[in-house]
Amino acid sequence: MIIPTTFLVAISGVAAYAGAPYDFTPDNAAQPLDAGIPLSTNWTALQNVQGNSFWSSSFVTATNDRQYLILSHYLTVANFSGLWSGSILDIGNPSEYVTHSQAVTDTPFITSPNGRFDVEYSNFTYQALSDDSISVLQTTSITEAYTYNITHTTSSETLLNWGGNPWQWGNDPTTQWSSPRNRVEGTFSLNDGETLTIDPERSFTWYDRQIVNSTIVGLWTWFELHFPQDEIYASIWSIELPNNETERFATIKTPYGTHLTPYTLVEDEESRWTSEKTGKSYYSNWVLEFPSGDSLSVRQPALGQEMHLVSPTINRTEIEAFVVVEQATLLGQELSGGWGLVEIAAEET
Repeated sequence: MIIPTTFLVAISGVAAYAGAPYDFTPDNAAQPLDAGIPLSTNWTALQNVQGNSFWSSSFVTATNDRQYLILSHYLTVANFSGLWSGSILDIGNPSEYVTHSQAVTDTPFITSPNGRFDVEYSNFTYQALSDDSISVLQTTSITEAYTYNITHTTSSETLLNWGGNPWQWGNDPTTQWSSPRNRVEGTFSLNDGETLTIDPERSFTWYDRQIVNSTIVGLWTWFELHFPQDEIYASIWSIELPNNETERFATIKTPYGTHLTPYTLVEDEESRWTSEKTGKSYYSNWVLEFPSGDSLSVRQPALGQEMHLVSPTINRTEIEAFVVVEQATLLGQELSGGWGLVEIAAEET
């Protein structure tokens, strides 16, 4: 059984640009899957385990010289139902935004007969093209709002969230690892427009794998941030648990190693807005303050980019939006040119 939800959305905010202002160059690591530290489980086993989230954000430059953010997500939950979803945003003209979410109750096995990672539905796939289930991955989707056919090859050193250590989220621990700037190629279209080709020299995919054996509880804000001029990437969590506890921590990958730190999240009340579509309320400006005195000022320049699904088996509403970093100091260093993505699960007003 499948229950789709599709939105074609007009968004206020950023004016259209001419040319490609963001550096989406992929990494070219010699040994991208060598974490340099002991792992309790190898990458293939982590990729093929049944559960939870397989997610990617592709920051691409098309052959029309415009830049886009393409999301692809497959999620399974505790009762073996789940969803797949996707979206495409024209970063320079955010009125061009489409999204689709679809609930599924016939959750398939996630390995094919040859043992590779493999998720297949009639209009969505996420599959390994390599025997190790991680070096080369392909995701495809065909909906009324958009199509994409994307292949990403692991070319970026792995970011182990919180150093590879599990953290408590709900009744069970959560583990997350990310591959920040992988080489990507493929095609896509939106709003019945022309089929666009991705320029692999000016595009990359962040692939994210999260493993948890129970239903996630609480609310959260998560930042995926890139500072390409300084070769710094960050995965930053703020989780609000039902017992009024908070978990806030950042994993920051630099050319000199990975830095783990707690932080304080300051949400700008004046930036709070309410979705007419769902009645949910979100912030769009944040300051992240670190114990070292470092800080980040992050802004969502175009409101919206909300993914919404209501079904008999799963209800899920999130912001998955492009953000810019307006001020940044990390590890005592002033950074420039930061941008990325924010994911928000917020309560109704």
